[in-house]
Amino acid sequence: MRTVRFRSIADAEVAEAIAWYHQRSPEAARRLFAAIDAATEAIVATPEAFPRVTPTLRRVTVPGFPYRLYYSLFPNTISIVGCVHVRRDPQVWQRRS
Repeated sequence: MRTVRFRSIADAEVAEAIAWYHQRSPEAARRLFAAIDAATEAIVATPEAFPRVTPTLRRVTVPGFPYRLYYSLFPNTISIVGCVHVRRDPQVWQRRS
């Protein structure tokens, strides 16, 4: 089984999204955290199942929220490189492969 590592920028994006939701509703923030966890678990379970967006980068949608996790696969590691809102400029994640 591969180890999951969130890059520092991905960690910051997750924290920012959760903080944004928490200001509006602590319950929504908890649901977002759980949805990100579920998306991460789905990646671990079937890392090759999700679509490639570049030759080295894949994405999974965070269920119930307008975010996607972008990740790269390595022999022993899954590197989460971003947690990006679907309306953000695609260049945000394209540069991270």
